[in-house]
Formats: sequence, structure tokens, C-alpha cells
Amino acid sequence: SANFRTSSFYLFELRWRDKNRTFTMATKFDDIAKAPKDLLNDDYTTKTTLKCKKNAGPVAVTIETERGEGGALSSKIGTKFSYAKFNVDKAQATANGGRVLETSLKVAPNVTLAFKANKGADLHVDYTSGNFYA
Repeated sequence: SANFRTSSFYLFELRWRDKNRTFTMATKFDDIAKAPKDLLNDDYTTKTTLKCKKNAGPVAVTIETERGEGGALSSKIGTKFSYAKFNVDKAQATANGGRVLETSLKVAPNVTLAFKANKGADLHVDYTSGNFYA
């Protein structure tokens, strides 16, 4: 069995037993002297959101509501599903009338056709073979 202990000197001690012998290994944490960049540089906001996910049969539905300044609520509803080789990766409608659609279709074993529409539209053909990707 292994016993784990952390001391005030930031040493890590691992002990284990193997056929009546006890092995001890202690190591020092390398990053203890590094400055806490993520705590000081993270973007903290007072944004309030509510996200609900529910499966409706084979379709996953997501409703996300955000409270803006002044208490106004803004919602968007989205879904994703697949049928045979056709995937709807994202279909979403927002409160301001915006729409997002991302689909993909596997047309051959190594070829995928993808369509993405938001404010513009993109059509992609992806070919993969081993480590080769085009």
C-alpha cells in the first residue's frame, strides 16, 4: 500500500512495501517558487449564466441564458445529433436572430466534408491518411 504525505517544506514522500521491505522516495516540487500567474491574470467577471442540457431522444438540446447589464435576459438554444454518416455538430439560434450551423459528412473512409455557417459560410474537405492531413 502507498502512504502519501505532504510536509510544510513542500516535500513529497511516497512509501510502499514489497515483501517486507520499505522503500522511501522524497522529491522537491520544482514550481513552488513560480509566481501565481493564473490567479493574478485571470479575467474575472460578474457575468451570470444558466446552462441546461437535456437529451430529447437521439437529439441533445442545450439552452443557455445569460443575464446582461440592467437585468435583461438573453437566451440561445442549440442542438447536436447524428444520423448514419451525417453529423449536425452544432445548430444554434440566438435571441438576436443569429443562427449557427456546423455539419459534417463522412463521404469516404478517409474523407470528411464539413460545412460551417455563421455570419459567413465555409465548406471544408478533409483528407487523412496515417499522419498525413490535408
